[in-house]
Amino acid sequence: MRFPTLLFAAAVLAGAGVYFYLHGCDGQTEQLHGIYESNGRTELKRIDVAALYGGRVEEYLVREGDTVAKGQVIARLKDTQTKGKVENFRAALAASQSALKASGEQLARIDSEIRALGEKVRLAKIELENARKLRRDNLIGQTELERRISAFNQYTANLDTAKSSLQEAKWNVQRNSHLVEQYTAQLDMAVDADRDMVIKSPIDGYVEYTLADPGNVVASGGRIAALLDPLDLTLDLFVPSQKAANLRIGDDARIVIDGLDAVIPATISFIATDAQFTPKFVETAEERAKLMFKVTLRISPDLLRDHKRAFNGGMPALGYVRFDPKASWPAFLSVRIPDYL
Repeated sequence: MRFPTLLFAAAVLAGAGVYFYLHGCDGQTEQLHGIYESNGRTELKRIDVAALYGGRVEEYLVREGDTVAKGQVIARLKDTQTKGKVENFRAALAASQSALKASGEQLARIDSEIRALGEKVRLAKIELENARKLRRDNLIGQTELERRISAFNQYTANLDTAKSSLQEAKWNVQRNSHLVEQYTAQLDMAVDADRDMVIKSPIDGYVEYTLADPGNVVASGGRIAALLDPLDLTLDLFVPSQKAANLRIGDDARIVIDGLDAVIPATISFIATDAQFTPKFVETAEERAKLMFKVTLRISPDLLRDHKRAFNGGMPALGYVRFDPKASWPAFLSVRIPDYL
Protein backbone atom coordinates (compact mmCIF):
# COMPACT_ATOMS: atom_id res chain seq x y z
CA MET A 1 0.00 0.00 0.00
CA ARG A 2 2.99 2.24 0.32
CA PHE A 3 3.43 2.84 -3.44
CA PRO A 4 -0.19 4.00 -4.06
CA THR A 5 0.17 6.35 -1.09
CA LEU A 6 3.31 7.89 -2.59
CA LEU A 7 1.63 8.14 -5.97
CA PHE A 8 -1.34 9.93 -4.39
CA ALA A 9 0.95 12.37 -2.57
CA ALA A 10 2.83 13.11 -5.80
CA ALA A 11 -0.45 13.81 -7.58
CA VAL A 12 -1.49 16.20 -4.80
CA LEU A 13 1.82 18.05 -5.00
CA ALA A 14 1.62 18.27 -8.79
CA GLY A 15 -1.89 19.65 -8.56
CA ALA A 16 -0.76 22.21 -6.01
CA GLY A 17 2.10 23.18 -8.30
CA VAL A 18 -0.26 23.72 -11.20
CA TYR A 19 -2.57 25.75 -8.97
CA PHE A 20 0.18 28.05 -7.79
CA TYR A 21 1.54 28.42 -11.31
CA LEU A 22 -1.86 29.53 -12.57
CA HIS A 23 -2.83 31.67 -9.58
CA GLY A 24 0.54 32.95 -8.45
CA CYS A 25 2.43 32.23 -5.26
CA ASP A 26 1.41 35.52 -3.65
CA GLY A 27 -2.19 34.51 -3.05
CA GLN A 28 -3.62 36.16 -6.13
CA THR A 29 -6.70 34.35 -7.36
CA GLU A 30 -7.65 36.38 -10.39
CA GLN A 31 -7.45 34.78 -13.77
CA LEU A 32 -6.17 36.78 -16.78
CA HIS A 33 -9.37 36.56 -18.82
CA GLY A 34 -9.01 38.61 -22.00
CA ILE A 35 -5.59 39.85 -20.90
CA TYR A 36 -2.28 38.78 -22.36
CA GLU A 37 0.92 38.69 -20.34
CA SER A 38 4.47 38.72 -21.74
CA ASN A 39 7.91 39.51 -20.43
CA GLY A 40 10.51 41.94 -21.68
CA ARG A 41 12.98 44.60 -20.60
CA THR A 42 12.37 48.29 -20.17
CA GLU A 43 14.17 50.61 -22.56
CA LEU A 44 15.02 54.27 -22.21
CA LYS A 45 15.24 56.22 -25.44
CA ARG A 46 18.87 56.72 -26.45
CA ILE A 47 19.91 59.97 -28.11
CA ASP A 48 23.26 60.16 -29.86
CA VAL A 49 24.91 63.57 -29.64
CA ALA A 50 27.16 64.19 -32.65
CA ALA A 51 29.48 66.92 -33.91
CA LEU A 52 28.05 68.90 -36.80
CA TYR A 53 31.57 69.80 -37.96
CA GLY A 54 34.77 67.82 -37.74
CA GLY A 55 37.43 68.83 -35.24
CA ARG A 56 39.69 67.85 -32.36
CA VAL A 57 38.11 67.23 -28.97
CA GLU A 58 39.57 69.84 -26.63
CA GLU A 59 37.80 68.89 -23.41
CA TYR A 60 35.01 66.73 -21.98
CA LEU A 61 32.84 68.21 -19.25
CA VAL A 62 30.77 65.12 -18.38
CA ARG A 63 31.37 61.50 -17.45
CA GLU A 64 29.34 58.36 -17.91
CA GLY A 65 26.40 58.28 -15.51
CA ASP A 66 26.26 62.06 -15.04
CA THR A 67 22.93 63.86 -15.03
CA VAL A 68 22.81 66.61 -17.65
CA ALA A 69 20.37 69.45 -18.24
CA LYS A 70 19.14 70.63 -21.61
CA GLY A 71 21.68 73.07 -23.04
CA GLN A 72 24.48 71.92 -20.71
CA VAL A 73 27.91 71.76 -22.35
CA ILE A 74 29.07 68.19 -22.90
CA ALA A 75 32.32 68.77 -24.79
CA ARG A 76 34.26 71.42 -26.69
CA LEU A 77 36.04 71.00 -30.00
CA LYS A 78 39.09 73.04 -30.98
CA ASP A 79 37.73 76.21 -32.57
CA THR A 80 40.77 78.10 -33.89
CA GLN A 81 39.75 77.80 -37.54
CA THR A 82 36.10 78.62 -36.95
CA LYS A 83 36.96 81.71 -34.91
CA GLY A 84 39.36 82.80 -37.68
CA LYS A 85 36.57 82.52 -40.24
CA VAL A 86 34.26 84.54 -38.01
CA GLU A 87 36.80 87.37 -37.78
CA ASN A 88 37.50 87.31 -41.53
CA PHE A 89 33.84 87.44 -42.51
CA ARG A 90 33.16 90.09 -39.87
CA ALA A 91 35.89 92.31 -41.38
CA ALA A 92 34.63 91.66 -44.93
CA LEU A 93 31.09 92.52 -43.85
CA ALA A 94 32.22 95.77 -42.25
CA ALA A 95 34.11 96.74 -45.45
CA SER A 96 31.11 95.93 -47.67
CA GLN A 97 28.80 97.90 -45.38
CA SER A 98 31.13 100.92 -45.61
CA ALA A 99 31.22 100.58 -49.40
CA LEU A 100 27.41 100.33 -49.50
CA LYS A 101 27.08 103.48 -47.41
CA ALA A 102 29.53 105.37 -49.65
CA SER A 103 27.81 104.22 -52.85
CA GLY A 104 24.45 105.18 -51.38
CA GLU A 105 25.71 108.66 -50.56
CA GLN A 106 27.15 108.96 -54.08
CA LEU A 107 23.80 107.89 -55.55
CA ALA A 108 21.98 110.49 -53.49
CA ARG A 109 24.46 113.18 -54.53
CA ILE A 110 24.16 112.36 -58.22
CA ASP A 111 20.38 112.22 -57.96
CA SER A 112 20.39 115.69 -56.41
CA GLU A 113 22.76 116.93 -59.13
CA ILE A 114 20.46 115.55 -61.83
CA ARG A 115 17.50 117.42 -60.39
CA ALA A 116 19.54 120.65 -60.33
CA LEU A 117 20.82 120.14 -63.90
CA GLY A 118 17.33 119.31 -65.09
CA GLU A 119 16.13 122.64 -63.76
CA LYS A 120 19.05 124.44 -65.45
CA VAL A 121 18.29 122.73 -68.77
CA ARG A 122 14.65 123.79 -68.47
CA LEU A 123 15.59 127.43 -67.84
CA ALA A 124 18.30 127.39 -70.56
CA LYS A 125 15.73 126.09 -73.03
CA ILE A 126 13.32 128.91 -72.18
CA GLU A 127 16.10 131.48 -72.52
CA LEU A 128 17.18 129.97 -75.87
CA GLU A 129 13.63 130.15 -77.25
CA ASN A 130 13.33 133.77 -76.11
CA ALA A 131 16.73 134.59 -77.65
CA ARG A 132 15.65 133.15 -81.01
CA LYS A 133 12.53 135.33 -81.00
CA LEU A 134 14.60 138.37 -80.08
CA ARG A 135 17.10 137.54 -82.83
CA ARG A 136 14.34 137.33 -85.40
CA ASP A 137 13.29 140.80 -84.33
CA ASN A 138 16.96 141.97 -84.41
CA LEU A 139 16.74 142.88 -80.75
CA ILE A 140 19.92 140.89 -79.88
CA GLY A 141 23.02 140.00 -81.81
CA GLN A 142 24.06 136.62 -83.20
CA THR A 143 26.75 136.33 -80.54
CA GLU A 144 24.16 136.46 -77.75
CA LEU A 145 22.08 133.80 -79.48
CA GLU A 146 25.07 131.52 -79.86
CA ARG A 147 25.93 132.04 -76.20
CA ARG A 148 22.45 130.88 -75.21
CA ILE A 149 22.74 127.87 -77.55
CA SER A 150 26.11 126.99 -76.04
CA ALA A 151 24.74 127.25 -72.49
CA PHE A 152 21.77 125.01 -73.34
CA ASN A 153 24.01 122.41 -75.00
CA GLN A 154 26.43 122.44 -72.04
CA TYR A 155 23.68 121.90 -69.45
CA THR A 156 22.18 119.15 -71.62
CA ALA A 157 25.56 117.42 -71.92
CA ASN A 158 26.12 117.69 -68.15
CA LEU A 159 22.69 116.21 -67.54
CA ASP A 160 23.41 113.25 -69.85
CA THR A 161 26.72 112.66 -68.09
CA ALA A 162 25.03 112.77 -64.67
CA LYS A 163 22.40 110.28 -65.83
CA SER A 164 25.16 107.91 -66.95
CA SER A 165 26.84 108.33 -63.56
CA LEU A 166 23.49 107.63 -61.90
CA GLN A 167 23.25 104.21 -63.59
CA GLU A 168 26.78 103.36 -62.47
CA ALA A 169 25.99 104.53 -58.93
CA LYS A 170 22.86 102.35 -58.86
CA TRP A 171 24.90 99.38 -60.03
CA ASN A 172 27.47 100.04 -57.26
CA VAL A 173 24.71 100.20 -54.66
CA GLN A 174 23.22 96.95 -55.92
CA ARG A 175 26.60 95.21 -56.03
CA ASN A 176 27.57 96.38 -52.53
CA SER A 177 24.12 95.42 -51.23
CA HIS A 178 24.60 91.90 -52.59
CA LEU A 179 28.05 91.77 -50.98
CA VAL A 180 26.56 92.79 -47.63
CA GLU A 181 23.95 90.02 -47.94
CA GLN A 182 26.60 87.51 -48.96
CA TYR A 183 28.99 88.35 -46.13
CA THR A 184 26.12 88.50 -43.64
CA ALA A 185 25.09 84.97 -44.59
CA GLN A 186 28.68 83.74 -44.49
CA LEU A 187 29.22 85.38 -41.11
CA ASP A 188 26.05 83.78 -39.75
CA MET A 189 27.24 80.38 -40.99
CA ALA A 190 30.69 80.94 -39.49
CA VAL A 191 29.17 82.01 -36.16
CA ASP A 192 26.91 78.95 -36.17
CA ALA A 193 29.87 76.72 -36.96
CA ASP A 194 31.88 78.28 -34.16
CA ARG A 195 28.93 77.87 -31.79
CA ASP A 196 28.52 74.25 -32.85
CA MET A 197 32.07 73.50 -31.76
CA VAL A 198 30.58 73.57 -28.28
CA ILE A 199 28.56 70.35 -27.96
CA LYS A 200 25.47 70.75 -25.77
CA SER A 201 22.88 68.34 -24.43
CA PRO A 202 19.56 68.47 -26.32
CA ILE A 203 17.59 67.04 -23.35
CA ASP A 204 17.44 66.64 -19.60
CA GLY A 205 18.84 63.16 -19.17
CA TYR A 206 21.74 60.91 -18.27
CA VAL A 207 25.06 60.25 -19.96
CA GLU A 208 25.05 56.58 -20.94
CA TYR A 209 28.58 56.67 -22.33
CA THR A 210 31.08 58.97 -23.98
CA LEU A 211 32.48 58.09 -27.38
CA ALA A 212 35.69 60.12 -27.64
CA ASP A 213 38.52 61.38 -25.47
CA PRO A 214 40.27 64.76 -25.33
CA GLY A 215 42.68 64.94 -28.24
CA ASN A 216 40.64 62.63 -30.47
CA VAL A 217 39.69 63.95 -33.90
CA VAL A 218 36.08 63.40 -34.86
CA ALA A 219 34.67 63.71 -38.35
CA SER A 220 31.62 65.71 -39.30
CA GLY A 221 28.68 63.78 -37.85
CA GLY A 222 30.97 61.85 -35.48
CA ARG A 223 29.29 60.81 -32.22
CA ILE A 224 30.42 62.49 -29.01
CA ALA A 225 28.15 60.91 -26.39
CA ALA A 226 25.01 58.83 -25.95
CA LEU A 227 22.30 60.16 -23.65
CA LEU A 228 19.27 58.46 -22.12
CA ASP A 229 15.94 60.25 -21.91
CA PRO A 230 14.34 59.40 -18.52
CA LEU A 231 10.97 60.63 -19.77
CA ASP A 232 10.78 58.12 -22.62
CA LEU A 233 10.56 54.61 -21.13
CA THR A 234 9.03 51.74 -23.10
CA LEU A 235 8.55 48.01 -22.86
CA ASP A 236 8.35 45.81 -25.95
CA LEU A 237 6.06 42.79 -25.85
CA PHE A 238 5.45 40.10 -28.45
CA VAL A 239 1.78 39.23 -28.74
CA PRO A 240 0.30 36.33 -30.76
CA SER A 241 -1.37 37.37 -33.97
CA GLN A 242 -4.89 36.32 -32.92
CA LYS A 243 -4.66 38.53 -29.84
CA ALA A 244 -2.72 41.41 -31.43
CA ALA A 245 -5.53 41.83 -33.96
CA ASN A 246 -7.74 43.25 -31.19
CA LEU A 247 -5.20 45.76 -29.87
CA ARG A 248 -5.25 49.45 -30.79
CA ILE A 249 -2.82 52.33 -30.38
CA GLY A 250 -3.69 54.19 -27.18
CA ASP A 251 -5.18 51.17 -25.37
CA ASP A 252 -4.50 50.91 -21.64
CA ALA A 253 -1.81 48.52 -20.48
CA ARG A 254 0.03 47.59 -17.29
CA ILE A 255 3.70 47.08 -16.48
CA VAL A 256 5.08 45.23 -13.47
CA ILE A 257 8.83 45.67 -13.07
CA ASP A 258 10.84 43.04 -11.22
CA GLY A 259 11.85 44.25 -7.78
CA LEU A 260 9.30 47.06 -7.64
CA ASP A 261 6.10 46.58 -5.66
CA ALA A 262 4.10 48.60 -8.15
CA VAL A 263 1.68 48.27 -11.04
CA ILE A 264 2.51 50.99 -13.53
CA PRO A 265 -0.09 52.30 -15.98
CA ALA A 266 0.98 52.47 -19.63
CA THR A 267 -0.51 52.82 -23.08
CA ILE A 268 0.13 51.00 -26.33
CA SER A 269 2.17 53.37 -28.50
CA PHE A 270 3.20 51.01 -31.31
CA ILE A 271 1.92 47.85 -32.97
CA ALA A 272 4.05 46.29 -35.67
CA THR A 273 2.50 45.84 -39.09
CA ASP A 274 4.58 42.73 -39.83
CA ALA A 275 4.60 39.54 -37.83
CA GLN A 276 7.74 37.70 -36.75
CA PHE A 277 8.68 34.51 -35.00
CA THR A 278 8.89 34.64 -31.22
CA PRO A 279 12.29 36.02 -30.12
CA LYS A 280 14.29 33.57 -28.02
CA PHE A 281 14.32 35.81 -24.97
CA VAL A 282 10.51 35.95 -24.73
CA GLU A 283 9.10 33.35 -22.35
CA THR A 284 5.59 32.56 -23.52
CA ALA A 285 3.31 29.59 -23.12
CA GLU A 286 2.53 29.55 -26.83
CA GLU A 287 4.46 27.45 -29.26
CA ARG A 288 7.65 29.02 -30.60
CA ALA A 289 6.53 28.65 -34.18
CA LYS A 290 3.55 30.97 -33.76
CA LEU A 291 3.85 34.36 -35.37
CA MET A 292 3.99 37.32 -32.99
CA PHE A 293 3.50 41.07 -33.35
CA LYS A 294 5.76 43.52 -31.56
CA VAL A 295 3.75 45.83 -29.29
CA THR A 296 5.36 48.74 -27.46
CA LEU A 297 4.03 49.97 -24.11
CA ARG A 298 4.90 53.53 -23.11
CA ILE A 299 4.76 55.05 -19.64
CA SER A 300 3.44 58.60 -19.32
CA PRO A 301 6.21 61.24 -19.28
CA ASP A 302 4.42 62.98 -16.38
CA LEU A 303 4.61 59.84 -14.27
CA LEU A 304 8.28 59.36 -15.17
CA ARG A 305 9.00 63.01 -14.33
CA ASP A 306 7.55 62.49 -10.84
CA HIS A 307 9.59 59.32 -10.28
CA LYS A 308 12.78 59.92 -12.24
CA ARG A 309 15.08 57.62 -10.29
CA ALA A 310 12.63 54.74 -9.90
CA PHE A 311 12.81 53.55 -13.51
CA ASN A 312 15.85 52.55 -15.50
CA GLY A 313 16.47 50.91 -18.83
CA GLY A 314 17.15 47.20 -18.98
CA MET A 315 14.91 46.21 -16.05
CA PRO A 316 13.11 42.86 -16.48
CA ALA A 317 9.36 43.39 -16.45
CA LEU A 318 6.01 41.86 -17.28
CA GLY A 319 3.63 43.67 -19.58
CA TYR A 320 -0.12 43.19 -19.74
CA VAL A 321 -2.48 44.14 -22.58
CA ARG A 322 -6.23 43.60 -22.98
CA PHE A 323 -7.04 41.83 -26.21
CA ASP A 324 -10.69 41.58 -25.13
CA PRO A 325 -12.18 45.12 -24.92
CA LYS A 326 -14.83 43.85 -22.49
CA ALA A 327 -12.30 42.42 -20.04
CA SER A 328 -11.68 44.22 -16.75
CA TRP A 329 -8.33 44.58 -15.07
CA PRO A 330 -8.08 42.12 -12.16
CA ALA A 331 -7.48 43.52 -8.68
CA PHE A 332 -3.82 42.56 -8.62
CA LEU A 333 -3.27 44.69 -11.76
CA SER A 334 -4.93 47.80 -10.37
CA VAL A 335 -2.64 50.80 -10.70
CA ARG A 336 -0.43 50.98 -7.61
CA ILE A 337 2.51 53.36 -7.25
CA PRO A 338 4.01 53.41 -3.74
CA ASP A 339 5.04 56.75 -2.26
CA TYR A 340 8.66 55.65 -1.84
CA LEU A 341 9.24 55.45 -5.59
